Amino acid sequence: MNEILFENFVDYLRERDDVLGLLLVGSRVFGMADTHSDIDVYIVVSGSQPELIGNEIRRVVRRDYRPMLRIDLSNQAILAFDDLRGFALIGSKFELTRFDFVHAELLFDKTDGRLTQLADAKRSLSEQEIELQLRRHLKQFIRCTCRSLQNNIEGNWGAARLDAAEASTHLISCLFALEGRVAPYHRYLQLELGDDELFKKVVLCAAADLDAQREVYARIRRGAVARGFGEDFEVWGHRNAGEVRSSANLIDARHWRRAFCRSKGALRSFFEAYRPLSGDCVEHQLKTHLELFVHVTYRSVICNVRNEDAPAMLYASDAIAPLIGCLMALEGRMSPLNRSLRQKLGNDELYDDILRFAQADIDTQRLFYGRIKQAAVAQGFGHVYDAWGGSKLAVLDRQDNQRGSV
Repeated sequence: MNEILFENFVDYLRERDDVLGLLLVGSRVFGMADTHSDIDVYIVVSGSQPELIGNEIRRVVRRDYRPMLRIDLSNQAILAFDDLRGFALIGSKFELTRFDFVHAELLFDKTDGRLTQLADAKRSLSEQEIELQLRRHLKQFIRCTCRSLQNNIEGNWGAARLDAAEASTHLISCLFALEGRVAPYHRYLQLELGDDELFKKVVLCAAADLDAQREVYARIRRGAVARGFGEDFEVWGHRNAGEVRSSANLIDARHWRRAFCRSKGALRSFFEAYRPLSGDCVEHQLKTHLELFVHVTYRSVICNVRNEDAPAMLYASDAIAPLIGCLMALEGRMSPLNRSLRQKLGNDELYDDILRFAQADIDTQRLFYGRIKQAAVAQGFGHVYDAWGGSKLAVLDRQDNQRGSV
């Protein structure tokens, strides 16, 4: 980064009467910026029309600062002061950017400290956000982890790996929520955990390692029970995770058999009504999964070319559910349980490719990205890709797979 030019940019913003403050976030705060890194900032402005001020700032940046400075000025990077309080809250549209504020550097504040207070409040989770995070992620973590354990015990390693991948995000969210902390981007996970052994276990969990899954499960269970979430485990009829030795005592089979008998008629009617998916359902599925698939696949590939193996695999794990959702929706079909995915696909080669994707194989990631992009654009979802700009996603279109070569 051209430090002098960046200081000139900061001075330009400071001199504007309609700019109230500037926060520097991202890899430059951590000292981990490289040739792939943008300069990530939040510009806080006055008034109720930040888009007008933002457009003017973008014109100045294009004219005077690019390409020497790669400043990310996406829509959410320029915020009205009145909108900042509700921005990036847990459960909101931009909650995935919440970690930006944990280590944000406030370069200037023209609000007599009010901006500083707002930014500081976002560095950790409120009690209400802790409860919301646990309510959103704990049951999903239990469900995916137990399915992974059961599939592993029964010898269905592929399904165990896919279920473990789906559990990964929920696992990390629960670990940090139990400490009142914001879950980090995977690139900074090892730093934020501050515990190399725990970091290794989290990565092993994503790879469906039985011992690691049981140990982390037990850790999260202890913390969740202490916070009053024991019923989420009791509903599943679990014993202590360390005692799990076979599928027989993994889940209380009688509990689920009774529940299934009560609901199987309703389930049969539901699945018959929605197989195959209607046009509206296909559109809804793509809206639900496509943007997330592109986002996390991009992050995985970028980590891959940086030779950051563990973050690349964790992001690839995050992409598994939206990948399968997109593939099935584009065929007008519902996503099956992972244990029956091979059968439903009817294509062993495609199934094996999905498992390679979960391992962050860069060739396979680019293959699926290109296949889904072509089909999604044909169905009118080109705007998902256009929103990223022409050059940023180029790393996903390249055919060479030499790590570090992008």
